[in-house]
Amino acid sequence: MFILGNLPAEQAQDFLSRSWVPQNFHMYYSAKEISRQCTEDFTADITERASSEFGAGYRDHISPLLQDQFNYMPTQDTRDWANRFFSITDSHATYQALTGIRYRGQDLNRPFIDVIATNIPCTTVYIAALSQSLLRHYESFRPICTRFFVPGKVDQLIHDLGSVPGSRAITIDMHIVAGTLDELDKRPWPKNYDRVELIPLSPADASAASHEAQRIYESIAVKNSNFFEWATPQGEESFENAIRQGTGWHITVDNSSAGFLTLDRRGEQGLRGFSVEELCLDAPFRRQGLGNAVLRHGIKNLLKLPQVNPQDMLWGTIHVDNVPSLRNAQGIGRAIIGSYIWVGDQSLRLKTLALYAPLARRKEAIYDEQQRITMTYAGVH
Repeated sequence: MFILGNLPAEQAQDFLSRSWVPQNFHMYYSAKEISRQCTEDFTADITERASSEFGAGYRDHISPLLQDQFNYMPTQDTRDWANRFFSITDSHATYQALTGIRYRGQDLNRPFIDVIATNIPCTTVYIAALSQSLLRHYESFRPICTRFFVPGKVDQLIHDLGSVPGSRAITIDMHIVAGTLDELDKRPWPKNYDRVELIPLSPADASAASHEAQRIYESIAVKNSNFFEWATPQGEESFENAIRQGTGWHITVDNSSAGFLTLDRRGEQGLRGFSVEELCLDAPFRRQGLGNAVLRHGIKNLLKLPQVNPQDMLWGTIHVDNVPSLRNAQGIGRAIIGSYIWVGDQSLRLKTLALYAPLARRKEAIYDEQQRITMTYAGVH
């Protein structure tokens, strides 16, 4: 049994630098770099999203909607609406966690608790105990389950947790796949490489590109009702961001317009490099193995840019059921370095989104400074 206690925000950076990271990161980063990078990745989570102002704004926007749609009102304590730091005590030691209440895909009927970071032992007993403690603490929100990022291979952990009361519906949400640019560029040339060309997008192209990406996604969703659970098209702002970085391209195949590739220099869970934000191919160009060729061209283009380190990662997050994207990622040499998992007696897996927004990065609803709900999704690539 865990005892949850309040953790002062000023102590947060200390434990975040010791939160879970994939073991193979030590091949690429020093311990000091990993500590710094983890802390940087959680900056927004431990500053503005943990503030009482954020919690009050989030509460004031969501509570009336829950009352109107479901006739219940969660706690009004702003600390529980904002990201919250906990100390976690058992009979052996005291650990820490940073958590937050989220609504998957802007769907208020799908609340969950995001375990943003923790330094508990990464074992069945500790994960199940923390999950159950958090579900009790946040029970007024009626959360379906908790979500953890677990580094490395998770198959055995999933198997073991499946027999533990309180986590019998455990499933994988998304994988993080990654590989260094240098390693990926040394691999054999992929099939169809010579058929593909990447043409840089200009700032004037952003709006049209985002609308065309939306059309491509909708055409896929017609044949796959779960598609928007896996992926959301990038909006105009995301295209503009990639174009500014020189990492936004129009894809042509055999000199015909085929789709878009955009990358973003950022990190997650301590890694550093470029996230695949958008890789969409129109219907005539799918199921031909062209995705590998597109990404290899993207790698070549990245290595020509100034201030790009060959040890930078090409990475992304892929929904566990998005098999084509996972095959594409592994086909160019990216490997699964960790996974986000649902923990509880219920799971959010395979429930089709009722609505979505064409934005990128993290897949949960949060309250932003303009007092609106923004859904962002950690990519599918």
